[in-house]
Amino acid sequence: MSLASLGILMPLLVGAGPSAPAAEPDPLAAAAPLMGRWVADPDPRTPGASGWMTVERGAGGRALLRRNHAEYPPTKDRAAFTHDDLLLLFSENGQLRADYVDNEGHVIRYLVQTPNASTLVFVSDATAPGPRFRLTYTWPSKDRIDLTFEIAPPGPSTEFKPYIQARLHRGSN
Repeated sequence: MSLASLGILMPLLVGAGPSAPAAEPDPLAAAAPLMGRWVADPDPRTPGASGWMTVERGAGGRALLRRNHAEYPPTKDRAAFTHDDLLLLFSENGQLRADYVDNEGHVIRYLVQTPNASTLVFVSDATAPGPRFRLTYTWPSKDRIDLTFEIAPPGPSTEFKPYIQARLHRGSN
């Protein structure tokens, strides 16, 4: 074989090698619109309350971490208080899940549903002791999120009742 024929075969052999693996789809893509810093809009139902949340990737991109902070002023029935929580969103065996913990001692494990391209619904396990919880995020635009946190009686009940409703707008970093 001549060097000239090797010159023709070499590119063919190099091109015939193993191709790069196809990129895996991002299992957290449905939650990507939540990424960033968000500030709660004032709510006339809770005058003086304020809050914010941040959502960022962690664990090498395999999880999203939401940090949430809310401050509530005193009322005639209670002292002022602050609420802080963390929520870790991840994919396990192809299912979105989230674990929540707060400064009040609550721990909630959620399955996460994506009923459409602009909604995430976090639903707690019906077999866990105590009430059930449902957290819903919808984003009607890239700069706004509507949040509803609901509570239902223990067991398989689907009678969720709103506990917190908030609207957030994209904030500066």
